[in-house]
Amino acid sequence: MIAFFVRGYNDTDHIAPVVWRMHRDGHTVAVFCLEPDFDLFGDYRIRFLQAEGVPVAHAWDDADLLLGLPSRALWRIVNASFTLARRFSAQGNAILTRLARAIGYRGFRRLRASVATADIDRFLRVRGISLLCFDWVSPSRSIVGPLLAGAARAGLKSVALPHGAFLCTNDDIAHAADPARTIGWRNAIADPFDHVVVQMRGFTRFLRDGDANAAKVLVLGSARFCSEWAARNIAIAPRVLPASAYDDPRLKCAFIVTRLHYNVDDEAQRAAFTRMAAIPEARVVIKPHTRSSLEAQQYAGLALEDASDVSSVELCQWADVVLVIASSVVIEALQQHKVVLYLKYLHTNQTLHEEYGDCWVIESEDELADALQRLARDRTDVPYARADAERFLVDVVEGGVPGRDVLGDHSRALAGLAVR
Repeated sequence: MIAFFVRGYNDTDHIAPVVWRMHRDGHTVAVFCLEPDFDLFGDYRIRFLQAEGVPVAHAWDDADLLLGLPSRALWRIVNASFTLARRFSAQGNAILTRLARAIGYRGFRRLRASVATADIDRFLRVRGISLLCFDWVSPSRSIVGPLLAGAARAGLKSVALPHGAFLCTNDDIAHAADPARTIGWRNAIADPFDHVVVQMRGFTRFLRDGDANAAKVLVLGSARFCSEWAARNIAIAPRVLPASAYDDPRLKCAFIVTRLHYNVDDEAQRAAFTRMAAIPEARVVIKPHTRSSLEAQQYAGLALEDASDVSSVELCQWADVVLVIASSVVIEALQQHKVVLYLKYLHTNQTLHEEYGDCWVIESEDELADALQRLARDRTDVPYARADAERFLVDVVEGGVPGRDVLGDHSRALAGLAVR
């Protein structure tokens, strides 16, 4: 069995397509959740995989990983704590949400510490695991390190898969963070994974001194954004917008925000929100980053609409214009032939957009306002060429190979690494 370990919404975004294709190709696969705070069965991709016949479970529900009534009882308390936290959060009760999460994390730390080497070895052996697949996760998270050590003892291979499409081209991409530890795939090739999957060949620009670990890297394109999964994702994504939302005559704009610590100018971004809200020809909604539920609270009470409960798939379908800072949702928007405004002036990072010219690069707040008013008059009036967008998509989504069978390449590569 090829085991896929997920931790949250974003890595599921990129792992689910691979699981789906491998299951269709006849490989025995299963999904295990490692983090207690991920609403696993509330995720539509997970429900889809289950409906397709893929086994999905919390790793902590596995009796071969947690032996004994005390450990199992503690897991039930941890799981219940995070379930309550989600309920309190939906009710807007911040105090009870924090309390429930604090109890959950405290219990989870104890639970994680109770897992012994023998437990890991038994779990891998009894489940018949032939390959371990993670995202670009640090081995210090959850029990990733012990699982990697167990795989090495058992002679099994491990693979780190993307949890996002990395579009920045500079090193120091985050505030108060070590530049050497802020690029996901680069962290992964330095960690004890046997192989690391990346989407595009351009990763080599970040290597230092001809990093010997580069031999681990498999360039396979983007599972999340390839055409095969993009079509399937559109078909299965939940819909929450009423039909009337699509009939709005105003310029429909979706702002997919980036977490502030990625060198985003919060003050300038708030000024942009205020400026956009004052444009009567535009209807602008905000989609907070899916890894930052607590940070997303700062967007409450703004003059713009909060689209937290709308999937990026549906937002891209609804929108005439998608606004981004460094979000990989830009890929989905370009695939759907939407106008994309890259708000370069809101952060100090550099991205592939400056190189490819695949979207409208916005250099100031005045230029942003002018662009929205211009598009309100004519949705096709953009200063970039579709050919540049297509060139960007080939390199980022297909790994530089036009027409590539991206999911097929993932399936064949991973199956080839599994112990037979």
